[in-house]
Amino acid sequence: MANALFLSLTYLQNNTPLNANIDASELYPHAKTAEDIHIQEVIGTKLYDYLKGVVIASKASPPVSISTNDRTLLEHLRNALIWYTVYDAFPFIGTKIRNIGVVQQNGDNLTNASDAKENKLEDKILNKAVAYMNIVKRYLCEYDSLYSEFKCDSWNLNPNLLTSTNSGIAFERSTKEDIDYNYVKKWFNS
Repeated sequence: MANALFLSLTYLQNNTPLNANIDASELYPHAKTAEDIHIQEVIGTKLYDYLKGVVIASKASPPVSISTNDRTLLEHLRNALIWYTVYDAFPFIGTKIRNIGVVQQNGDNLTNASDAKENKLEDKILNKAVAYMNIVKRYLCEYDSLYSEFKCDSWNLNPNLLTSTNSGIAFERSTKEDIDYNYVKKWFNS
């Protein structure tokens, strides 16, 4: 199937910290891989291919109009996609791979941010991407009857108590039955 981005690179630059001075040709590969990897992983290949077909048809001659439901879903996906693109592009914006090897770009009167600051920024970018993707998941589950290509019952949007969180609390159990849910509920509601 032909390539079709769910966003324009202008939209990406206008709605993220990436400014217009960054060459769009350097952003395109990151937008494409973010769409292929992050978006397709969440919505599934069938819905992904369907939406790509919708986007391609909308740009054909004569163009086929996009339904209101598909447009709404694409808008939700676009918001997640811009932040996943920034997340994927982030390590490569100041560092380039050239024929002489990996080089760091330094402009006049600019200094590089500390690793800690870069890590914090990267975490914030990823958090935005994940938050927008959760909006996509909720939308798809609420309107799953509109998309036969997507099955909401495969997504569990409740917290997974079997994994670690950033809170420092980890539940090291192999099954849900091993966790005393009353204790967990009491602990978090107190």
